[in-house]
Amino acid sequence: MNDENLLQIATKYGTPSYLFDLNSLENRLTAIKEILDHKYELCYAMKANPFLLNFMQNSVDVIEVCSPGELEICINLKINPTKIIYSGVVKTEQDIKRALDFKVAILTAESPNQLLLINRIANEYGIKVNVILRLSAWGQFGMCYSDIVKAFCNADKYTNVNFVGLHYYAGGQRKKMDLIKDDLDKIFRLRSEISKFIKFENFLIEYAPGLGVSMFENDDFNDTLGDLKSLKKILDLYDFKGDIVRIELGRFFVQYCGYYLAKILDVKTTDIGDYVLLNGGINHLNFYGSVMGMKVPIMRHLTTNLKNGSKKDYSICGALCTANDVLVRRKTLQNPQIDDFIVFENAGAYSVCDGISLFLSRSLPRILLLQKNKEIIIARDFKETFWLNFSDTKLNLLDKTQI
Repeated sequence: MNDENLLQIATKYGTPSYLFDLNSLENRLTAIKEILDHKYELCYAMKANPFLLNFMQNSVDVIEVCSPGELEICINLKINPTKIIYSGVVKTEQDIKRALDFKVAILTAESPNQLLLINRIANEYGIKVNVILRLSAWGQFGMCYSDIVKAFCNADKYTNVNFVGLHYYAGGQRKKMDLIKDDLDKIFRLRSEISKFIKFENFLIEYAPGLGVSMFENDDFNDTLGDLKSLKKILDLYDFKGDIVRIELGRFFVQYCGYYLAKILDVKTTDIGDYVLLNGGINHLNFYGSVMGMKVPIMRHLTTNLKNGSKKDYSICGALCTANDVLVRRKTLQNPQIDDFIVFENAGAYSVCDGISLFLSRSLPRILLLQKNKEIIIARDFKETFWLNFSDTKLNLLDKTQI
């Protein structure tokens, strides 16, 4: 989008706001499908940006849900449950029952205990549940290699589970293709091992490669789809026979379709430097790797006035009463003024839900969706958070039995 369009939107709809360009997103999805030659299925990890869910459900094969709250979003939006894979490190009995009531297509099992719980609840329901086992890559996620082999070896003991595949996620912002080759070697080896004692048709391999995206000055933006092209070449080396291979992505889909719009509320000089203060900060904008503003995101300074005056370096900060609220440590701007706007690009993923939004009880930003016909829809209006940060229960603090 050009500066004039963004300035008009910021002026008309107010700030702080997120703007998501659905036309840009559609173009990227089309390019992704062409690169993969329509050979591999696509899954959208909705945690990257749930406000794009309605659009994405018609553009990919499957939606990954990772929490009870995300499932409730899908239920309220009437997302087709046959297009949902329900992941998540921990699933309670209530979570599993809610998913089964909604007739979710597939559940992941992230531990032997979780697999037993799913089987027990499915038995109570008198149904068989499609389950994929998640292979651990690091940390608290998934099951170890030997536990997965054991589970498949003893599949007949899980009378109410259909073992339909494997799930593997190795991290985010990964740009080293040798690591992705290692992932696929591990998956292929495990797939071959379990196929020795159990046969499957349409076995599902859901792989989340965590492809990296560019966000900051000095990053390489020459080909933002380059890593996907490299992934395709590696995938094509493997003979997965009749298996279904599904690529799970989140940030890689949506990062580039988003903007964060904020207004300059103050410009000042202190003993240690020059500052631009915005009406939004780290409670709204949280670029991966941008700690205390040490990396500079791609951004624009928009003004209705002529940019007369000299250029100099400013720290760009938010409105929070904490020294941590630094969006950019140093950026050269030309004569920034109160009521000008700063627009941060590449804000399509995570920031919309990843900021410390309740800190200091600031308002939540407006969410704007730019349609293909250039119409703008307000997906969420400004919302106050203060009512979440106090108790409306009138306690008698002199009565210690109530404390």
